Amino acid sequence: MTPAKTCWRSQPISPERVEAAAAAAKAAKAGMTVSDYVADRLAKATAGAVTGETKVRLTGAALVQRWRDLGLIGHRSDITDPEAHSRRLREEAQRRASA
Repeated sequence: MTPAKTCWRSQPISPERVEAAAAAAKAAKAGMTVSDYVADRLAKATAGAVTGETKVRLTGAALVQRWRDLGLIGHRSDITDPEAHSRRLREEAQRRASA
């Protein structure tokens, strides 16, 4: 896993914050809110492939490959164990909620 970047206060910047900032920049460039930008990307990613005037339904494998091609999944090379990563995020959220 790559080390977290640091800001001028020497506080680590998580990959999630870097990713959120990148999404915000892309949304701003497109003239959209982050929510609208993400919804638009997901809508495009889940739509069937259009061939000419005919819309083709995608199989599960084809849909997952399309999401990979669009950069919606598989772009976090720092996450080698998704289940452990999800568990860690859930535990951190629970600790914040109970604090």
